[in-house]
Amino acid sequence: MIIREATSAEAPAIAQAHAEAHWETYAPLLGAATRRLDPGPLELAWRRAFLTGAIVRVAEHGESIVGLGQIAGETLSDLYLRALWRRQGLGSRLLVELLAEARARGVEVVRFNVHSANAPAVGFYEASGAREVGRQLMRHPDGDWEDFVFELPTAL
Repeated sequence: MIIREATSAEAPAIAQAHAEAHWETYAPLLGAATRRLDPGPLELAWRRAFLTGAIVRVAEHGESIVGLGQIAGETLSDLYLRALWRRQGLGSRLLVELLAEARARGVEVVRFNVHSANAPAVGFYEASGAREVGRQLMRHPDGDWEDFVFELPTAL
């Protein structure tokens, strides 16, 4: 298992892994309220991330992307692992890599949101040193939800 910097040519594979990991995360938590993400728009978002200089790392097993993460500016935008690869320390390794690069770029603290129903992610981030600094109501045509807002120092 390796964690490495991703390339823009991998945007389709990252988008596919993102869509699959999102489904595996939220279907058990939200049930019928979960919607499948379309990899097409995700691919465009990942391409935009590369164009804007975001920090993008992937976790790779063999030739498959099993985890991904992104920090854009001072925001941890994404951190997902496929279900089979969770609870093995891979998420922590991915987060450490992202934070180290953010710190190298002069970022001292990253902010991010976590769906309030995602207790495993909340526990992961709190164990990683993040602290809740607020809550945000997320409005969406499919239904509204609450996010917890976290801050995490880049120097762990």
